[in-house]
Amino acid sequence: MPLRLNFNYNSKISEALFNDSPISIFILNNDGKVINANQSAINLLNITNIEIKSKTIFDLLPNINLIFPKAWWQKLYYSNKKELISQIINDKNETISIKINVQLNIDNDLHLIYVSEISRPIYKENNLLKSEDKFAALFDSSNDLISILSPQKTILSFNKLFEHYIKVVFDLQVIEGDDIIDYIVNENRNSFIENFELALKGKEINYEKEVFYNELTIWWHITYLPIRNSNGEILAVAFVLKNIDDRKIAEEALVKSEERFKLIVAGLNEGWWDWDLQNNIVFYSPKWWNNIGYNNNELVNIPNYWEKIVHPNDLERVQNIFNESLISNKKTYEIEYRAKHKEGHFVFMFSRGYFLRDDSGKAIRVSGSDMDLTERKQSENLLLENQRKLQIAQKLAFLGNYELNIINFKFQASQNIFDILGIDDNFIKSIDDFIKLVHLDDKDKALNYYKNSKFEDVNSTCEFRIINNKTGQIRWLSDFSNIEFNENGEAYRIIGAIQDITARKNIEFDIQKNETKYSSLIENMELGILEVDNNEIITKAYPKFCELVGYNENELIGKNAIEIFVPVKKIKDFHSTTGDRKKGFSSAYEIQILHKTGEIIDVLVSGTPLFDDQGNVIGSIGIHYNITERKATESNLKKSFDLVTERNNSLLNFSNVFSLNLSSHTSRISNLISSLKKSTSDAEKHEIIEQLNAVSGLLIETLSDLKDDISLQKNIKSVIK
Repeated sequence: MPLRLNFNYNSKISEALFNDSPISIFILNNDGKVINANQSAINLLNITNIEIKSKTIFDLLPNINLIFPKAWWQKLYYSNKKELISQIINDKNETISIKINVQLNIDNDLHLIYVSEISRPIYKENNLLKSEDKFAALFDSSNDLISILSPQKTILSFNKLFEHYIKVVFDLQVIEGDDIIDYIVNENRNSFIENFELALKGKEINYEKEVFYNELTIWWHITYLPIRNSNGEILAVAFVLKNIDDRKIAEEALVKSEERFKLIVAGLNEGWWDWDLQNNIVFYSPKWWNNIGYNNNELVNIPNYWEKIVHPNDLERVQNIFNESLISNKKTYEIEYRAKHKEGHFVFMFSRGYFLRDDSGKAIRVSGSDMDLTERKQSENLLLENQRKLQIAQKLAFLGNYELNIINFKFQASQNIFDILGIDDNFIKSIDDFIKLVHLDDKDKALNYYKNSKFEDVNSTCEFRIINNKTGQIRWLSDFSNIEFNENGEAYRIIGAIQDITARKNIEFDIQKNETKYSSLIENMELGILEVDNNEIITKAYPKFCELVGYNENELIGKNAIEIFVPVKKIKDFHSTTGDRKKGFSSAYEIQILHKTGEIIDVLVSGTPLFDDQGNVIGSIGIHYNITERKATESNLKKSFDLVTERNNSLLNFSNVFSLNLSSHTSRISNLISSLKKSTSDAEKHEIIEQLNAVSGLLIETLSDLKDDISLQKNIKSVIK
């Protein structure tokens, strides 16, 4: 069956000419792949029609790629050189000289190549390549340094870029006939000679090397290509240098970026995973398995292992959320669930997934990370418990907290506030609505407090009377609050608390109220990341770290981290941890650092060394977690525990003494009463009664000591609370 073209070629070449032409014709796309070829081309290469369409022109005519890049025909086209003389070797191992003509973009980015055999030799051995003007033009259009070398290592020919390079690097004028060794850096000459000799034996050499020229270094892709005559004899070697500095710089930057990312991820508590939905291939990172106590991929061969990991009460919800996200157009999803640890307990996990979808919107891949939330959940539970205790404490203390937006006068408050004022949450729409509740004699003071003075002082306190809107009772209130400002320095919000101090005012009006301070928020767990070199000089400070210490990054870069952050008395302790990291070991430790204001911050630090390409430690990266509040709590608990321990020891000693005294007194009283019953003499009875009075006095004294001790115990409990 005759071959047919895939484009409208009538104006270019007739179908008969294409099929029956003695000239071999190839039709190529922009990548050099053969789209079609005529019978002459098939005969020339002794290859089938199917095989020829599975190859590129560079596979079929390999000799044309000895010197020239794969886009050689485009370079010919732009230099108005559309003809090339080359050679191929047929299946009989015969060298055939060919002439190649190129016609570009005949239709829809398709190109024609015409190949015809020529009978005359194409290379003159005594004057190799010099007469080839077209070859020289192609040389000069190349972006590589090209020189053609004789077997004696003399330069037969070179392109303009090679000439320019020799001039810039060696300040010499290259001349045909020069020894190429004169232009090879001394330490590379032995390697050059070895590779050149291999090329003369017919081996094509390719490798990459960084070459040093005094203070200049260049990465080269170096190629040695043997060039043969029509009889297959090697007449010369093409020495080609391609500058790959840009690629090497990009590769190095990519490697460093990946290493930094891996180090940061290693310091976090996340496990990464990837699921190829089309092939149902799932990958979990070792950290993912480690978070639930398993070795890498320890469970993957167990059927339905995912159902064995997820808590039974969470499994259906997790599956529903994932499946709904899968069939929707969502790009991400988030799920919290409990995973069963290998040791049997459950770990709180937060999973975030990212979908990759095809053009139709079908999900074909999903990747994500799972974070261990156990510590955060414990903190949340502690926060909830603290909030519950706070609510109870507020109720017992007749206290409530509120927030007032000065811009839109939106008022939010705890239920205790509404109970104290006798209103509901819709009553206050502005400050004037609140002032309506204030006692007539205190209105001016309240107006000044809420409308004027609050903008002068960040922290404010005011005591005044209100009339409960429901009961009509007069109640004394104490308001203590904080004014917050936006980035423009404008006051926009008041956060405060109101306490009903009526009872205190009625008992002791002249005693000033002791201000009670409450934390309005418990900060979310924050991680501050800092990078330093081996001399503790800061090379990078991430935003959360800057926020932690009160500096911006520009203030920190180039500064010594120890001098800025570590208190003088803690420097000795800090050096022991830096010594481990400089030896290549990670470490975790607690230390105090200084805020910009001079405030001391307790932090938990996870430090990891940074390495260069040779494995040398060049610095470290530290992840900082603020534990100031936790340390203060530990200190207070220890003080309370020590006090209770001391008192318990005292009580134990007292109880022993009291038990002995009480036993002695009661025993003596019992004996005296028994003697009194048996006595018949009045004098003897009188003496026994006197002894009973004395013992009774001792018993009363012992009981009094017990009462005093109980009173002291109550006072200590009050102190502990």
